[in-house]
Amino acid sequence: MNSNLNHLTQYGLHFINKMKEPNGKGIAVATEKKYNTVINKLVEFEKYKNEPILFKNVDLKFRSELISYFSEVHRLSDNTIGRYLKFVKSLCLDAQRNGVLVHREIDYFKGYTVNAPKIILSFSELEQIKSANLGNNNYKIARDWLIIGCYTGQRVSDLLRMNAGFVQQSFGTEMIVLKQEKTGNLVQIPMHIEVKRILLNRNGNFPPLFVENMESNKSLFNRYLKGLCEKAGINVREKGSVYNPDTKRNEEGVFEKYKMVSSHICRRSFATNFYGNPKYPTSMLMNITAHSSEKMFLEYIGKKQGDNDMQLSMF
Repeated sequence: MNSNLNHLTQYGLHFINKMKEPNGKGIAVATEKKYNTVINKLVEFEKYKNEPILFKNVDLKFRSELISYFSEVHRLSDNTIGRYLKFVKSLCLDAQRNGVLVHREIDYFKGYTVNAPKIILSFSELEQIKSANLGNNNYKIARDWLIIGCYTGQRVSDLLRMNAGFVQQSFGTEMIVLKQEKTGNLVQIPMHIEVKRILLNRNGNFPPLFVENMESNKSLFNRYLKGLCEKAGINVREKGSVYNPDTKRNEEGVFEKYKMVSSHICRRSFATNFYGNPKYPTSMLMNITAHSSEKMFLEYIGKKQGDNDMQLSMF
């Protein structure tokens, strides 16, 4: 095997390319981008240490140094660091399967997940937002996209692509049909009456975008969401995290909810609000939100196995 593949970062690029080969497992564009982000951070760590990362040196001491570097230099969140560590271990195990010598402590080298507060908008808060008096047209556009998002459960990358061409008839029912950008999955989402009302008010069209560039649209959507929710009085104080521009990192505490609202609240609110609704079985919700297992889905909404049975018993 090429001696360069004894280096973690070089092997990481090899790992990604191998997955992209015709006989590989395949890799989504978004996943490839995330993997490359981790590798780039590791390359920066090599420069910081002024030495290459060799698999034989990836031990628990290296793990501690990497955590400190990611936290203090890059100011990454705990969950991001934990996810990066999991990727490093995956590379080590894959390299080991291919004959590369790895450190004996790799079995104890673990990533982690921190249970972060799960911020959602309830149905009553969505009603509060719908009835808010908004003068700014951008806030009205953001409100319509927010409502659509909370009743379709899509990531912002798919939400803001929606147009009238996505609406189809299936067995006499109006559906929103789209191929998800991140997963490549084709999903069919039942047209909720709240979404239908917005389209009717806009002559059958989805809301316009703020600007032509999609990445700029995502940023503007997030910005207007906070202002929109502040105007609507979504100010109950909850535990969560807010970005501090002075320290350039997310800081945990208790804040007004509008300060913690971002585009991701659409997907989580949809999954949480409709969980336990007989018209939206868990299998349908998982298909719409693109969770591959019920365990992952339940962790995402902060539920545990059996909660659904308890909810259904209340109907």
